[in-house]
Formats: sequence, structure tokens, C-alpha cells
Amino acid sequence: MKIIKASAILLATTLLGSSIVLAGGSYNVDTSASSISWKGSKVGGAHEGTVSLKSGNLEFSGGGLSGGSFEIDMTTINTTDLSGGRKKKLDGHLMSNDFFSVESFPSAKVKITNVSKGAEKGVYDVTADLSVKGISKEIQFTAHIDHNGDSATAKADIVFDRSNYDVKFRSGSFFQNLGNKLIHDDVEVGVMLALSKDS
Repeated sequence: MKIIKASAILLATTLLGSSIVLAGGSYNVDTSASSISWKGSKVGGAHEGTVSLKSGNLEFSGGGLSGGSFEIDMTTINTTDLSGGRKKKLDGHLMSNDFFSVESFPSAKVKITNVSKGAEKGVYDVTADLSVKGISKEIQFTAHIDHNGDSATAKADIVFDRSNYDVKFRSGSFFQNLGNKLIHDDVEVGVMLALSKDS
């Protein structure tokens, strides 16, 4: 009898623990604890930096990640591998009409449209719409979710093609014979979202 009772308690504890780990609902992004990094490359070099989050949330069901979106503050483009006048010049250039036209389009947004579970626990194959400069295109990436009760951390490495968003400056998709002035179209973005459950 004691064995049966102990087994029942263990089963209940296990089930309760599972429900905590996979608690459903909306989780808000803590923008102060989250981060976005970027890297752009050119012939013979690269630059990298950060950009801040404005807001966001992810949706979870009993089975894990199910949707969500987050918004990026493009006015915070910050080059981290330069300093002084060179940094100020590149930051301004990236925010200009040659690149991301930040005055006209101060935000970019990622909105999840489809999620499927990956082969490993906490891994998801995500399809989303990325909106930059008022242009929305579908992207795909892998998200890694550490989800525990009322908090979660989401990480993803995203690569997008800037030429799809009318970012033309020294792009081989728009100009020929650029030689060593070519800037590659792919932009690498590292996302880390710290989340807490919406009360």
C-alpha cells in the first residue's frame, strides 16, 4: 500500500513538473535583459554591432512554442568594432537611405507564422515574416527555447538577405564590377530573448 501511495505521489509530482515546464500562455520580452547582435561582411573584412529591442512576446501551448513576434528599434544601430569618428560615421551610414532608412522606417519586426518541433527537446524550426523598410519577406531559422514555468529564454541565429529589402548599397545583386568594394548581401543576426509570463 505504501509503495502504491509513493508511486502515486511520484507520478503526480512528475506530471506537475511537466505542466510547469510546458506552461502555456503569452510570455513578454524583457527588453533590458534581451539582446540582438548583427554582423555584416564585405570583401576583405566585416563589421559587427548591436541593436535594441522595442517589445515582443512569444506564445506557448502545452506542446511548446506556438507563435509570437518581436520588434527591433532600428534607431539604436550600434557598431561595436569601431570607435570615435569611424564608429559615428558607420552608424550614421547604416541608418541612412543607403541602408536601412531609419528616419522613415524606425522599426523592423519578426512575426512567427509557423512552428514545428525539431529533433531535440527545446528546438524548433520556425518560419516567420521579417519586415524591414516596410517590406515583408519570409525567413526560416532554428530557435532554441529554455522554458521553465513562468520564465523562458529563446535564442536564434538568423541570416537574412538585405537585397530583399531594398538595401542596395554596394550590393552585387544590384551593381556589377564592384571588386573589393562589394558588401555581401547576407546579414547575420543573433537573437537572445529573456521572457516572463504575462500575468
